Amino acid sequence: PFADRVYSDFEQGQASLTRHFLERGHRRMLRLSTGPGRLYEKQKSAGYRRAALDAGLAEKAWGELVVPQRTEALPPSERVARLTELLREPIKRIRPTVVFAINDPEVPAVRLALRALGVSDVEVAGYDADWSEMHAALVADYGADAVAGAVPVTVDANLPKVAEAMAEMTLARAFGRLDAKPQGRTVSQTLVVD
Repeated sequence: PFADRVYSDFEQGQASLTRHFLERGHRRMLRLSTGPGRLYEKQKSAGYRRAALDAGLAEKAWGELVVPQRTEALPPSERVARLTELLREPIKRIRPTVVFAINDPEVPAVRLALRALGVSDVEVAGYDADWSEMHAALVADYGADAVAGAVPVTVDANLPKVAEAMAEMTLARAFGRLDAKPQGRTVSQTLVVD
């Protein structure tokens, strides 16, 4: 609160992504998270919760699963094994028809973990709209079969727009065109459906 700031609206982004699947008839959902310690994860959780509750979903029909941050650093095969272990109970309990991965690069690992659990009829959504940039690396990590046809419905956090807004605000501050009070702006996120 003591400095100018620009946020990408993760609450709105996750709510838009969740509503997209709700509108397509999904009524059982699971969102993967790195935990509530990061502001964007708190915001994504709030957007997910709001969309599920607004749709009138019973709390047992949706849930969130914290994937320990150290899992992100594991080699691909170990990552899939860890996700398989973590997903086993929530998949049985919730029986989701859609899983919201932490981000786009996580999609193939989640798909492979679901496959290892014998689950083939669950959609996996991404986040961050970096699928195309990561495609070659994901094929190298998880194989063409795991990546083929996996282009996720995702959300673009519009981080270049955040940077532009911050640069504009910084210049306005430098030229004395802003109130003395620190300013805050929010940039909307964009649902990306291929």
